[in-house]
Amino acid sequence: LAQGLALVAVISRETAMIQPQPSKKPRLAPGSGGPPAYGGYPREPAADQLAEEALCGSSSDASVKASRETYIAYVKRGDDEEVETPVKTLFGEYEERGLNHGRKVYQKLHTKAAQQFGKAKPLDVLLYYWDDRDGASFEGWWFGNKLGGTQVWAHCKSSGKTPPTTGWKIPWNGYARPDFALARKEDKLAKEARQRLQVLTLEVDRAESDSDAALSQAKAMIAAAIAAAGGETSEDGSTKLAEAESILSPQALALSELERKATEALRLAAEAAATGNAPATESMRGLRQLGNRVKAKKESLTVEYTKAKGARQKAEADTKQKVEEEQDTAVLEAFLPEAVDKTNTAEDLVEKAVIALEYVADCREGGDDEIVKQALLETERAAKEAFAAVGEARIFLSSKLAESRGFAPRTKERAATELGELQKLLQVAQKKLAPATNARKGLAEKNLLQKLAVEAEEKLAFADLDVDRAEEAALLLGADPSQEGLERAMKAVEVAEEHISSATQFVEARRREAPASVTAALEAQFGSRGKDATERLQKLKGSLRDGADRVTASASQREAKAKVQSVTIAMQNLEVVSAAAESLFGQGGEASEGLSSHSSWEAKLKAPETAAVSAQTAATAARSLLQMKLLEAKRFSGTAAAESTEELQVLQKQLEVAIARIAELKADAVRRRQRAMMAEAEACVARAECFIKELGEASAVFGDPFGGEIGPCGLPADMTAEQARGVVVQATGKERKAVESLGEARKFLAARQVEAKGKGATTQAAEVLAALQSRLAAAQADMTESKKRFASVEQRLSARNLLSEVEGKLKEAESKVAQTVAAAASLPSEDLADDLPEVEVASQESKTSAGVKSAEAIAREAHLAIRALGRLVDLQSRTNSFAREALQALRDRIQGAQTRLDASSALVRDCAERGFVRSLLKEAKEKARESKLLLTEADSAAGKLPELPSADTATVENGSGDPVEVGKTVLAFERIVQAAQTAHSSLKTCVAMKRLSAKRLSERAAASAEQALDDIQAGMDSTSLRLGELRAMAMEAKMTTLRRGR
Repeated sequence: LAQGLALVAVISRETAMIQPQPSKKPRLAPGSGGPPAYGGYPREPAADQLAEEALCGSSSDASVKASRETYIAYVKRGDDEEVETPVKTLFGEYEERGLNHGRKVYQKLHTKAAQQFGKAKPLDVLLYYWDDRDGASFEGWWFGNKLGGTQVWAHCKSSGKTPPTTGWKIPWNGYARPDFALARKEDKLAKEARQRLQVLTLEVDRAESDSDAALSQAKAMIAAAIAAAGGETSEDGSTKLAEAESILSPQALALSELERKATEALRLAAEAAATGNAPATESMRGLRQLGNRVKAKKESLTVEYTKAKGARQKAEADTKQKVEEEQDTAVLEAFLPEAVDKTNTAEDLVEKAVIALEYVADCREGGDDEIVKQALLETERAAKEAFAAVGEARIFLSSKLAESRGFAPRTKERAATELGELQKLLQVAQKKLAPATNARKGLAEKNLLQKLAVEAEEKLAFADLDVDRAEEAALLLGADPSQEGLERAMKAVEVAEEHISSATQFVEARRREAPASVTAALEAQFGSRGKDATERLQKLKGSLRDGADRVTASASQREAKAKVQSVTIAMQNLEVVSAAAESLFGQGGEASEGLSSHSSWEAKLKAPETAAVSAQTAATAARSLLQMKLLEAKRFSGTAAAESTEELQVLQKQLEVAIARIAELKADAVRRRQRAMMAEAEACVARAECFIKELGEASAVFGDPFGGEIGPCGLPADMTAEQARGVVVQATGKERKAVESLGEARKFLAARQVEAKGKGATTQAAEVLAALQSRLAAAQADMTESKKRFASVEQRLSARNLLSEVEGKLKEAESKVAQTVAAAASLPSEDLADDLPEVEVASQESKTSAGVKSAEAIAREAHLAIRALGRLVDLQSRTNSFAREALQALRDRIQGAQTRLDASSALVRDCAERGFVRSLLKEAKEKARESKLLLTEADSAAGKLPELPSADTATVENGSGDPVEVGKTVLAFERIVQAAQTAHSSLKTCVAMKRLSAKRLSERAAASAEQALDDIQAGMDSTSLRLGELRAMAMEAKMTTLRRGR
């Protein structure tokens, strides 16, 4: 089976490895003549080799993959393009994949390198060993598409444990190819690393020698070039430096190429060393040293090359700069005199325009307009000529300065300095020319200033006059303060303020419209006058504010007096209605009898409360007004604030006295209402207690004691159900009245308690309400107790009926239990004697069986009755609390009946089991007797067998007796043995079944049955041994008879 499974696995894997092959010529079987060009094959592997290859281990196990052996197939000359296709097919890496014929199997890895010869899917190539089972010519290592396959490419006749490195025949029956080799990947990589190291070492040595020579020659040239010019490079020195660069440049390129090769070789060696290859690790060290040598030499060469190149470039730059400076100096000397001439011309024209402007000022003072106009025209003409000359000079200087930015550094610095000085002179001349350019505009501004000054003077004069009138009105208000005088003064101030604002706005508008020079002149001439008028007006407003404060203070005092007077009137009204309400109570403050009715005292008690609220409202308004007026008085100035504050404080003291009296009267009103409410609350609670007392008297018949003998469910023994229900109806009516009165009292007390927690409530009222609440709670408890007495009457009546029903069922169950006890007592208590006749035993067993069935039926009915009764009692005990104690007493009787029933049932069951055991053993004993009889018959037949000769000494010719008779005797004996064996097997089965049946019996009955069956089993064991001997005798006799028959 294992070989078959392994074969299936190998076939599945090989089927997956099959690749489409190009059409090939027909192949010949081994030994039939010349093989095809690239074909030939050993025979297919046997099943045991396939199993060996399949069970060698999975090739995808990641933990083993790192340790797999790898070989590389290659051509020694390294020219892959010239190799024929069959050889190219074998190129690549081969990784260990399993075992075949005691050697490892290797499979080609499909890498990019293996696919470089075509875009078709690469072939599967295996490297494996085949032993000499198919002949000595097929022994050795093979390259093929599968193990023992029909497609092979190369063969090497070697029986080594590892693939041979050389000596491969390609094709397999051709000649050995000396250029085709096979090597372990680690060895090949290490060898290549050593070869690269040797080659690179030679190349580095040669490059270092060449670099040293080139450095010496270049250093000598650089030193000679510098010495030839006395420390500065010349044209001849530049040539020598260029030659030094040309000498060093090829060496730098060669060293860079060597550094690249060393880096690549180091990378390949690192890949080989990653597999644990020690020689590759040593090669890495040598390659690192070579890389460091090449890097150091390249750096020294680069330093000299950079030095030569920098010196050459500096010499060329210095020569070029010197020539450029000579050329730029000549250009500068050419245009500099022209620039100076243009600047001087512009300065002269500016001086001429300034002189003309001074003449215009002198003519304006003389008042001759014609001369002024003529001088103004002359000034504008001179200014225009000067402006044009300055502009021309500035443009010329800017263009030359821009041109000089391209000069050599020294020449450019000189040009910037001299041209900058000329530009500064032009800037000074430009500033001096500005007034002359704007001569006509300056004359117009002077005329405008003169006009605006006249208009502003007129506006400000009217404003000053209005301020004087406002000051006069303020003086009159100080002598006689009144509202009319205050209004006249305020009106005059407003008019003066309006005129000052108008004049100021006029001057400000003209300042915004006029030029800057006119604005400055207006500010200097009229600015202080507007500010002075404004300051006078502000002082006047301050004096008017004092008069206004005195007028306002007088009005505030009159308003405050009116408010305080209204509070006094409200307080007097409150005193009158409070006296009327106090008459409802007696000398000791006790409430009169009429207070028990809410409507009789509510109106008289409500009047003081309403009056107190009105008085309190008036007092609050008056207090707020006084506080507001006091705050206003603090903002007054001078004596008005002190006088107003003093008067308002007097009124505030009067108000505080009235407020205190109002609070006292309000507190009295609250106390009167509380006393009245307490009296009403007392009446409500007393009314509720009266109804609850009547309810208790009505339900007292169900109390404890009940007035008679106490029944089992808490009802009087002599009370009928109709009587009990009549009492319940009467008590229910009284309960309704009690609940209504109790609810009214509770609501009333709750409302009063809420009021007692409010503002102005007393502790005494809260205590009285708490006491009434306690009385109400006690009354509620009494009512609940009374309700309990008659609310459960129906449940008690139901419980009493239940007890009667249970009692009747219990008596029936006890009767059935008594019948079961009697039936059990009539059954026999012991087994029948063994010496009784079978007829008597059958009769006794029949009678016992009928008695057992009758007793079991009666016991079953009794069990059902007691079980149903017990469930009923358990259920009612949990749900019916009134019948619980009585049911508990009945439960004891039920348990007693159950105990008696269990004892009788045990007797019946014991008797039934004894009968069952007798029947069980009877069948087993009968089968045992039958088996014993057959065994005895077989023993008898064995004694009658004739003596038969043994197979070693007897033949057909010398046998004794008639063969036919002997055969019949042997056949009869065999049949008797078979019948005995069948009876014995039936007995064994019967005993086993009886043992299973006995396990369902009680412990005592089961033990008895097991003991009897064990005795039968002992006889069976001896019978089994004898039957074995008899079967052997029968077989031997039969075989002997058959031999004789031949």
